[in-house]
Amino acid sequence: MKLRHLLFGFLFIMPLFSYSEGSNEIWVDQPGHRTSLHLCSDLVSHCNQFGGGDDRSNFAVYGCDSLDRLYFYINDPNEVVYLGFNGTQAHPPFTSADWHVVFRIRHIGGAVVYPETEAPSVLGAGFIADIANARVGPNQIAGAGGYDAFEFTPGAVGEYYLEFQRVDNNTGNYEADEFFMELFDVTVYDTVASEIRTGRLYSRAWQFWDERAQGFNFQNHSSTFYAYSIDSIITSLTYDQMEGRAWSMYCNQFGVQQSGNFIIDRMSVENLQAHVPEYPIFLNPPDTLVFPPATVPGSITDTITCTSFCDGTKIFRVVVDKPGSVEIILDFDPPYVTTSLQVIVSTGENFIPWDGLDGVGAPVNNNTNIDFTVSYINGLTNLPLYDIEVNPNGFSIGLYAPTGATPLVFWDDTNISGGGTNLTGCNSEPPNPGCHQWPFNDFGDHNTINTLSLIHISEPTRLC
Repeated sequence: MKLRHLLFGFLFIMPLFSYSEGSNEIWVDQPGHRTSLHLCSDLVSHCNQFGGGDDRSNFAVYGCDSLDRLYFYINDPNEVVYLGFNGTQAHPPFTSADWHVVFRIRHIGGAVVYPETEAPSVLGAGFIADIANARVGPNQIAGAGGYDAFEFTPGAVGEYYLEFQRVDNNTGNYEADEFFMELFDVTVYDTVASEIRTGRLYSRAWQFWDERAQGFNFQNHSSTFYAYSIDSIITSLTYDQMEGRAWSMYCNQFGVQQSGNFIIDRMSVENLQAHVPEYPIFLNPPDTLVFPPATVPGSITDTITCTSFCDGTKIFRVVVDKPGSVEIILDFDPPYVTTSLQVIVSTGENFIPWDGLDGVGAPVNNNTNIDFTVSYINGLTNLPLYDIEVNPNGFSIGLYAPTGATPLVFWDDTNISGGGTNLTGCNSEPPNPGCHQWPFNDFGDHNTINTLSLIHISEPTRLC
């Protein structure tokens, strides 16, 4: 098994072998640090009872939307799943001992395949005492030094998901409120090959809580995730001392909304938990047995054509061999202003209309020369982050698969007071510094900050 490092000088102090997938990847070895799963079973008010506009997603709880689930994949009937948790409740200011956490496992079809079980908070079966035990993993694999795992034998190939619930100790009723999973491990193990199958655990909408164990002091977050796009391109996302406190993330091809206007959709938004998850996000590189990566970027496979109409509108025809995004830049003779069309495209033939207006909405005369350039965008990955107060060192966003140049990073924060833009592209490949920093004044507090990465494949300028 390949051991993975954090960038920017944060090194996991790990045992010689690790047999786990979960907290092992997201905790940094610093005194008192912990990164918990942040859960909210309030499907109506989204745990906003403390005010301040802090909505939370319903990540991995009973009854959550399919896009908020915590999934794992079984690819062989001989695979088993080892599970461990630490349901400790001492997360200031949420220190009540009047509730506990339960979990269960469902098949993608909805059937409960592992019955409701208490997530342990004291030593015993399924209990992970500390991060050192979590890093070693299940004793059933490691032999010793880890934890005594729950065991789940699915017996059938397919998707499964974990879901958690908060339970009142006095009534036994489910509660709609915030709660936490301090440590977790979901390890898929092939009993025939005697191998760990990492890259099987994923969600489309992770939500975390970072803090120091000794009190209500926040801890910066540094870890790496892997997003698997609709065109099977894998992008790595590495955080470097980002102060998230309670925060959430997802990735998609749209941005913070799906209005169809790509320029608007990609912009960060103020005082809003925008929530449009789409891509699976993994703690390790996705297992290629289940999630085959792209070996080459997509391509434009036929001549691009432009059909003109009497009313001044045009339709562009673009044929591609993979889903992605297309940007068409239209340049005009003066006095007209350059404009662009940005649309999501599917495999095959795509027809893209232009309304005949320039960049400021003025109608363009029919006899005006128009030069157009088409960019076919692969691996389009928006990374909206909600409620990240400070991001002093930015992100390192890389191309894990296929091999190729590091994707450039873009952003537009002008909807937020004091926000800026980078529309030309930032390269975060080390030793370059991380891209999209916001190091001041809780700039991301209550806001959804979007960062965009992509791979450009451009066609020469043509006349229409």
